[in-house]
Amino acid sequence: MKRITSYEPSIDRITVMVRDCSYTETSSNPQAPLILLEDNHREGYAGFAITCARPFCLRHHLVRDGVVLLRDAIDAITEAFPDMKDACGIAQGILRKNRIVKVAMAS
Repeated sequence: MKRITSYEPSIDRITVMVRDCSYTETSSNPQAPLILLEDNHREGYAGFAITCARPFCLRHHLVRDGVVLLRDAIDAITEAFPDMKDACGIAQGILRKNRIVKVAMAS
């Protein structure tokens, strides 16, 4: 499967998918924008999503030339929601392992 990293403006969501599978969305804090996509058929994660992405990224000055560096977005989530540190660590691991760096945000 080709890795998918996208921003969908109609639902204001950044999605990073690294496995083609069914998944369950999980979050330990419904107020935080990070959602992990847990693989339903094997151990591990299919990816993650950042909801309410545009306001969060703008508030934290993460959009530069229409691009968001995902590592910086995850760091900002960790800072804003310290209770999400473990989930953010998983998301950072997904980025590192799959060499995913950025996503373009449509204007």
